[in-house]
Parts: sequence; C-alpha cells; structure tokens
Amino acid sequence: MAYAFVAIQLAWMLRPVVGDPELPVSLFRDSLWQNPYVTVSRTILEALRP
Repeated sequence: MAYAFVAIQLAWMLRPVVGDPELPVSLFRDSLWQNPYVTVSRTILEALRP
C-alpha cells in the first residue's frame, strides 16, 4: 500500500515534466497546493453526477 501512495505522489509531482510533448515544460503547476487524491475524488464525483 505504501508503494502505491509513493507512486501516486511521484506521478503527481512529475506531471508537468512528463506528459504531452506539445505542451511546454514547466517546473510548477498552476495548482501547486492541490493533492492528487482530492483531484481524483473530485473527478469521480463529477462523473457520477447526473
């Protein structure tokens, strides 16, 4: 379980560097203080809303 937590955090931190090659590389995201778990839960709730 700890490995999954670390992997999610690492993917969240590397998201601006690794990803779409068309986008410019940036060190910091616009939403610097967000948490990956908050974003995932918000996306799931929006998908379940009618």
